[in-house]
Amino acid sequence: ERFARAVPAVPCKHLAWSVEGIAPRSRLDASLLERALDEILENAVEASPEGGRVTAAISREDGDEGTPGRIRIAVKDQGPGVSAEIAPYLFDPFFTTKAVGVGMGLSLAKRLLEAMGGTIRLENRPGGGTAAIILLPGKDLPPAE
Repeated sequence: ERFARAVPAVPCKHLAWSVEGIAPRSRLDASLLERALDEILENAVEASPEGGRVTAAISREDGDEGTPGRIRIAVKDQGPGVSAEIAPYLFDPFFTTKAVGVGMGLSLAKRLLEAMGGTIRLENRPGGGTAAIILLPGKDLPPAE
């Protein structure tokens, strides 16, 4: 719930949240997470066609014994996907393929997530679209029930 509440109102065609098995508390910096998700969701919304759907799912990944689990956030859009030519540059500051904007959104999101010990990667989805996969430390997650 905390993560879903941390997401600002993003003007979009359709946004759906799914939260599965996440502890109601975490020590992640909510303001950093909110800012990072704002940038990622804005990108997903802009990439999706009119009438498209953006989904965001939060789940937990349990670690091996003695290893903390992780929080996984997947933001999926129905845009054209990422071409192999531009993929290496997507997290570079000032890189953009858009007519409007300066290309700081994904770069900023990555820096914010890394400041919390997290990672982000982009994957093309089968059938089209892109998935932004975020992994955050889950050291404060209680064991799965």
